[in-house]
Amino acid sequence: MDIKSGQAETHETFTAVVYRGEMKPEEWPKYRLPLLELWKPSDPIIRAARDAELQECRVQAFRAHYERVTKEVCANLRKSEADLMDEEWEQIFNLAFERFNRFVEHLGVTKSERLNRKQAQALADEIPVPDTETEESDDGLDNDEGGEAEETE
Repeated sequence: MDIKSGQAETHETFTAVVYRGEMKPEEWPKYRLPLLELWKPSDPIIRAARDAELQECRVQAFRAHYERVTKEVCANLRKSEADLMDEEWEQIFNLAFERFNRFVEHLGVTKSERLNRKQAQALADEIPVPDTETEESDDGLDNDEGGEAEETE
């Protein structure tokens, strides 16, 4: 609990899940997420447009949140992303998904309308992870004495 403000720390708020600092224009879709989750247009054409926009916002917001949780866990474990074990990646995903899911749940979005675990896992799997073997082999080429770099067109 934060004694100065008298509030308990939570990881399920707009600030913790979506808003992290300055609202940059390229990140606006994720800032619209709460409004689009709450808005239920009755016109089918408007609903279809809203659903498409909502999907884009969910994807962007979840990916950004997953990346933030990854950095947070790496800092806590004092490891780089490349050094994380499968169990730690699973912990990161579970933490990110549960926080994101609870945030949207707090908006009153029903479970059937929310991003499900399988969809979220697919989004998390799309995020590139540094490969230590590639980095090491690149370093080996750079440090090769007497070898000349091959020219490419």
